[in-house]
Amino acid sequence: MSDFARKAVLQQVQFLDSKDSTLTGDLITLSRELRRLDQALEDTRRRIREVLGVAAG
Repeated sequence: MSDFARKAVLQQVQFLDSKDSTLTGDLITLSRELRRLDQALEDTRRRIREVLGVAAG
């Protein structure tokens, strides 16, 4: 799921065409947002495990 979300974010970034932005600024923003997304996905996984329990394996 995390890989899917990351690809979706990167695809959206490709469509952005802002003449006022810099590549460094864009990469910093992208990196920050990906970290937030990863944290949100981790929180979601944790909550799902709490509700469903850990699968025996």
